[in-house]
Amino acid sequence: MGWRCVLEQSVNGSAWIPQSARHVENRYIIGMTESDDPLNADQILIDTALRFDGYKFIHETDFDTHGEIEKRYDDQPTDWNDLQLMSIFFILQRALGKWSLVYEKRHGKYWRIFREMFFEVIELEVPREYYHEERYGTWHARYAHRLSDVIQCVRDEHESIEYDDYAEPH
Repeated sequence: MGWRCVLEQSVNGSAWIPQSARHVENRYIIGMTESDDPLNADQILIDTALRFDGYKFIHETDFDTHGEIEKRYDDQPTDWNDLQLMSIFFILQRALGKWSLVYEKRHGKYWRIFREMFFEVIELEVPREYYHEERYGTWHARYAHRLSDVIQCVRDEHESIEYDDYAEPH
């Protein structure tokens, strides 16, 4: 089978680029796949949370993620099972990324809790019935084969942050 190429237009003109090439930092890398992308802690957190269909789980179980998040925030003990833990991690990502906690400081308590929970959920197996079809495949392709590097990437960011549990939202 020969190379399959596409014509790419740029400010410098046109060039035939193999379809297997990936555009990274203004250049194409032939044979590079999504699974070879450089690791980014924020993207890892997002992809790990969204591989689980938290909406489906919450809808089916009526699990009160908001009340449970507050327990963790208040340093109360919890006894969550794996699915509950993944749903809380999922809802925290939604809240920090889009909803009610979007103005929280990245060095504040909710972000600390979210990053700490990553280490609790990253190696949990998502049951097939709760795969987010598109997101789970993306997560698996990007991270499953290099899990120790993924964990270290997030750990490095987490440990580099001086958290302030009393930081006011901006």
